Amino acid sequence: AVLGIADEELLDLAGDGALRRVEAVKLRKRDYDPSSGRLVAKGKGDKTREVPVGNRWRKFIEAWCADKASSEPLFPISRRQVSLVVQRFCAMHKLKPFTPHDLRKTFGTHICRMADIAIAQRLLGHANIQTTATIYDRRGVEAEDEAVKGL
Repeated sequence: AVLGIADEELLDLAGDGALRRVEAVKLRKRDYDPSSGRLVAKGKGDKTREVPVGNRWRKFIEAWCADKASSEPLFPISRRQVSLVVQRFCAMHKLKPFTPHDLRKTFGTHICRMADIAIAQRLLGHANIQTTATIYDRRGVEAEDEAVKGL
């Protein structure tokens, strides 16, 4: 099975923006602000969060949405279909199967290593920083030692 361009972009955005499945399927053209390069994702309990997107994805969305109505879905797909796209991707590339949420977890873990935990919290859309720390912060003792090394 071949992935279409929209499927590939969906996977990229889900990974690069730490989107939940529900956030991905709710995205509309109007949720993208080209001047800021951010999406407004609507997730659990209709809470919203801003998701910065990279330049490559900006080019895609601007071309992809050129003839779409503002209320039209970016990805006309169900939550179940998002999972099927991920499964097809794994099969095509002979990867150990993973889930859409695994993309989010990978992003969260990476951001916790690269940036302040408060930035990770905002990017992941967590109401409580403790959620971010408990699930994604895997830096451990080495990071603590490094933090106090110069004191």
